Amino acid sequence: MSGTLKSLLVGRGISAPLPEGAAREAARDLAGPTGWRPYARSLVGCRGVAFFLARRGREKRLCVAWDAKSPPERLGGFCGEHFAAEIGDVHLDCQAGHLDHANAVALRKHLDFLQPQVIGVAPTIGTGDRLGLATPAHVRAVRNSGLRPVFARSGSSRRGIGGASARTLTI
Repeated sequence: MSGTLKSLLVGRGISAPLPEGAAREAARDLAGPTGWRPYARSLVGCRGVAFFLARRGREKRLCVAWDAKSPPERLGGFCGEHFAAEIGDVHLDCQAGHLDHANAVALRKHLDFLQPQVIGVAPTIGTGDRLGLATPAHVRAVRNSGLRPVFARSGSSRRGIGGASARTLTI
């Protein structure tokens, strides 16, 4: 097991963004034993739990993993398949959940940076396309730029506001 993955599983607060090479190494450590191929840039640790988005074939899931010897105090709210994995001498308890509202709410309880925030006077940039979709490319475009991104929301969620229709939102 890489030192990076170990640090995610023992840290107290939210981990800093991982350097690209370290993130890839930690993702490789998790891929074989869990059966899920993590998106390296999604790996983040918080209070002894590793959170990551992963793929298995065409399926994508939100995965959480922790050292079975030191289970987290609270990890409620996540819904998904429980499974165990071994990486070297470390036994992990894991969960792979659907990318749905319930798991998004649970994730925001653990990772403060996913909570909506007042930006104030910080430099910002709006992202997304006419359909209200923000993509990984939008995230990469603002990474390390010093700008605070405002990611687009689905146009359908705004249709009832101000009499907007699907046609006026997409033209």
